This record gives sequence, structure tokens and C-alpha cells, in this order.
Amino acid sequence: MKTNQQEMNYKKNIMNNVIDSKEIESIIEWSDLEKIWTHLEKVYSLNTLPYREGFKKYLENMAGDAQPKFFVGYGELVIEPTLNEILKRDSSYPTWNYLLRFLLKIKLSQNPEQRNFYLAGVWKKRSFNTLNNSSSYHLMA
Repeated sequence: MKTNQQEMNYKKNIMNNVIDSKEIESIIEWSDLEKIWTHLEKVYSLNTLPYREGFKKYLENMAGDAQPKFFVGYGELVIEPTLNEILKRDSSYPTWNYLLRFLLKIKLSQNPEQRNFYLAGVWKKRSFNTLNNSSSYHLMA
């Protein structure tokens, strides 16, 4: 059984995740989708073909306004329940947003322009550091 503090922290994480969804939507690009599909296949052994087809249908329902940010909402509705089942997590756990944030964090750390966008205040939760003035960036915990 959860203590009151654990319950408050859990609810706080869920509320913070709503903000993260909007931040992720502002950063995600079409090129990210294939990387995410590949990650789902390799790490979770997920057969992504039905999900890919479902996403195409989902985009068709958006009245021709197809944007990569809709992938975030589709994943929350359709893919997240499967991930939570695989990982034996509570159905309300925001696995999808945490996964996207993790995958995009890696992308952002490798792209100086997007890194600057990140540091300008979009994510506000992580800091980056350069090593030897090289173009590779490493996450600081």
C-alpha cells in the first residue's frame, strides 16, 4: 500500500508529465518516428506493423492536418497501455511520455541547434555539458 507521500509524488509525476507531453510535441519531428518504432521493436519486441497502420488511420482522422506531434497522442492512447502491460505497471503510469522524453533527450544532446533550443527553456529539467569543445554533448545528471 502506498503512503500519502508516495501517492502525492506519483500524482505530481503525472501532472508534470502533462507539461512534458506539450514539450515533446513541440520538439518531435517526422524523422524521430522511425527511431521510436525501431526502439519499440528492439527493446520491447513489439510488432509495430499494426501500430504503424493504426497511426496512419489516426492521421487520416485529423482532417489532413498530419503533424508529427499527433504521434505523441496516438502513443498515449494506443501504445502506452501495451507498454504498461509488458512492464507490469499501473495503467495510469506515463510510460509513453517517459520513453519519448528519454529518446528525444538523446537526440537533443547530439544536435547543437536543438540543444540550444532545449537549454533556452523548453525542457528545463536537464543540463548539458561539452567536453573539449567537441560537437558531442553529454548529459549531466
